[in-house]
Amino acid sequence: MDYVVIYILLALALAAFVLALGLWWRGRRIHRNEAAAADLTPLSAENLRQLRSRLRTVANHLPRQRALTYCDFPAIDAAATIEAWLLQQRPENARAAATIALRSDPRNWRVRLHLARTLFYCEEMEAAARELVRARLLGDNSPAQDYLEARIRLAATEIACSRDQTAADDLAFRLRNESAEALEMLLDVVERDPAFGDAAYHAGRLAIRIGLEQEGREILYHVAPLMEASPERADYLHEVSRLN
Repeated sequence: MDYVVIYILLALALAAFVLALGLWWRGRRIHRNEAAAADLTPLSAENLRQLRSRLRTVANHLPRQRALTYCDFPAIDAAATIEAWLLQQRPENARAAATIALRSDPRNWRVRLHLARTLFYCEEMEAAARELVRARLLGDNSPAQDYLEARIRLAATEIACSRDQTAADDLAFRLRNESAEALEMLLDVVERDPAFGDAAYHAGRLAIRIGLEQEGREILYHVAPLMEASPERADYLHEVSRLN
């Protein structure tokens, strides 16, 4: 009987030890996961290292010339008219063309995406964001959707920072943090569609803003052929001139 009691006690002690060991290991794993998550904030050293690597890869895969038939935004009947107005720096006219197209086809996510783009260029950020959401709800998962979302979110942050009375250092950190998040989104776009010149251009510009200057400059150098027929061309040339 004494041996039975001893065996039972030993079994209970072993079970308690195994349970304690399991809890200790689980706690260590949770701690490691929390530490890893904390180290992947937008401006953490590890995240910046990953962004630097992605920027270099993207730069190497950018097309060396723009295809004549390429369109970064999906085709609709009014696309050529909208693009022509944007190239002439007449976003109000482009918005009018997109609005007319929407009346004819209000359930077409492509039309709403073009309207969101024209609203963005008219600096109507809230209206652009609403149209972007409507396009997504109608089935849009295009690279252009993610591109516009990154641009609108960052523009909204820039506007908010310009109106905020917080200390300059805090605003600068907030803007760099948002810029790093937007950069990740833009890199996602260019990895899906390497010919998306506007996305690559803004990825390079934001890389420089957050301190990845060499990689940002490389993007801006390689993206030149893709910016020849872009509404962003004048801004791109100004940015390159400023860096030189």
